[in-house]
Amino acid sequence: MKCPILYYEQNVYFDARLQAWAAYRIPQQPYAFSSQEKKRAIVDQLRGFLHAHRGACHLLSLTDDIRPTGFFQGGDGHSAEFERYRAAVIEKVANQRPWRRSLFLLVKLPRSRFSVPDLDLAAPGRTLASLRGFATGLGRTLQQQFLSAPSGEMDRQVLVDTLSAESLVAQSVHAALGGERLQSTDLEWLLCHPFHRALPGASVPHLGLEPSYQIAVRGERVMLRPRKSLPILITGDSVIEERLRTLVIHHQDDGTRQSWQTFFFLVDVPEEVSDIGQEWLYRLDDLSDPVECSIHLEMEAPHTAAAGLERSRKALKDQQREFVDGTGDLPLTLEWAGDRGRHLEHKLQHGMPLVHATVTFAVFAPTRIELEARSTQFAQLCSTLRLRVVRSPGDQAQGFLNSLPGTDLEKKPWSIPMDPGYLAAGVPHGSRDAGDPTGDYIGQTRQGTPVLLDLARPMSRELNRSGAVGIVGTLGGGKSVLKKLLFYLAFNRGGSIFSIDPKDEDGCFTGIPEIAKGLTVLRLSAGSRTQINPFRMAQSEERSHAIAHDYLSLLLDGQRNDERADIIMEAVERTFATPSRDLHRVMTELQKLSQSNGHEAMRAEARRCFTRLQGYTKSPYGRLVFARDDGVSSLPDTRF
Repeated sequence: MKCPILYYEQNVYFDARLQAWAAYRIPQQPYAFSSQEKKRAIVDQLRGFLHAHRGACHLLSLTDDIRPTGFFQGGDGHSAEFERYRAAVIEKVANQRPWRRSLFLLVKLPRSRFSVPDLDLAAPGRTLASLRGFATGLGRTLQQQFLSAPSGEMDRQVLVDTLSAESLVAQSVHAALGGERLQSTDLEWLLCHPFHRALPGASVPHLGLEPSYQIAVRGERVMLRPRKSLPILITGDSVIEERLRTLVIHHQDDGTRQSWQTFFFLVDVPEEVSDIGQEWLYRLDDLSDPVECSIHLEMEAPHTAAAGLERSRKALKDQQREFVDGTGDLPLTLEWAGDRGRHLEHKLQHGMPLVHATVTFAVFAPTRIELEARSTQFAQLCSTLRLRVVRSPGDQAQGFLNSLPGTDLEKKPWSIPMDPGYLAAGVPHGSRDAGDPTGDYIGQTRQGTPVLLDLARPMSRELNRSGAVGIVGTLGGGKSVLKKLLFYLAFNRGGSIFSIDPKDEDGCFTGIPEIAKGLTVLRLSAGSRTQINPFRMAQSEERSHAIAHDYLSLLLDGQRNDERADIIMEAVERTFATPSRDLHRVMTELQKLSQSNGHEAMRAEARRCFTRLQGYTKSPYGRLVFARDDGVSSLPDTRF
């Protein structure tokens, strides 16, 4: 089995024919939790890309194990409580769905443009040198374009031109599907993953090639030469044994481990599917065990497809004429073929390209018995979706090659022409997952996939959104439990929490010693011992002044008339001029103002304000704001 990749650079693979493939990660859309309109928009995303793209591309829908230890990368907390939480999450997730699906897109890039050096015949003295340079440049270009270099060598200028062409493709993929370029570690994972896909919990080894090629200088030319060690590093210690209907991969690290894989080929599909309701690729996640999918696509332009259709229609008319002349009866299959041809011709005339798809499904397991059980489940799912798949004997190695990135299929025995809308309606870019890519564990989906939440991600540069969260649900659905979990996670990550808790549900945190040390409880209820000083609500003098004035204006109806507003302002100013700043001091100043020699209306308003505050001191709720000033803030500097 020959390795299809010679080397790679940035996010570009080069195959054995020196053809370049650009690799991108397509974000999975939350399809399961979307409205009908949103689902149609998700389907139209892929349909629009297929309508606009021309040439070959490769979709890889792959699965990767979810390792609970990876949830905590970059965690700020290393306290005893954080470690206790970490161990509890690992134990909880151990029995849940251990894999997650990702979608990758590889686009075949056009070859570097055929360039001919300039020929200068204007100056007779430079004609010979110009002809010599023209011949040398022309020979180099012909060698780059049409002659195979020894050992897969390639001119470095071809690599530069390819990376320049990739930038335009990256913009198109990002605009249509939100795709992002892969990193070198992702490219390595794509190459090594097929050999390790059936080993649960096994991490894919890193190739460790930087760069993945050698540089050779030949005269004036700089050549790139692939490393011979690349195929060995990709396969690692694995040995592939092809059997009639399966592949057995022997992992020689300990001499005993082996994994099993088998491949199904899609050979027939229903004629029509609706945009919503028959998501034949999205439904792979209905299975309890992962199944991966490889889709090789060749987009044919409408005018080219129309020419082929015209030839097929002429052949169909000849067959119809022979049947009519011979028996007088026309088979129904030929009548249906004519109707389908006219329907397809109508679509092609309106600009629809024709997609030739080669779809390969990979089923894998650590043992032969599990492999056969998973294969049976997959075949039953395809039957319910009206998909015809075959497990072709003798073609298992070809199925394995189909799932490798950058494989250019020479022979396409299982190629199916289809409407781009049919492939888009399969929703390979849809997901049942929820939450963030990384973060803290907060629960699981109905399928058992862990749900992670990064409390800081909305406000990051990646999303740049508000951090607001709404929690809705039925009575007893777990809303309060989730709220308290978010408080707990924020505290573990070093955040600060302010909670308005009328039901006293957050009292449970007093039972966690590490959190209780940084917890302040203010009970704003009748008979509570909690007391707050409105004059000590902020660290800065200006802010405290503003808070106290606004609070007293609200409490004493300061907008009632100008005299009352002036009295409140004067009482606040006098209070701040004294060492003791609290409402008791305000009452003293109001009493003084009521007995001053000022205007009678001012004295009357001072008496009214004093009387109202005096009444609040006797109220079971009013006593909360009559704390004596001790020179420190009313709110202790705690994180909760």
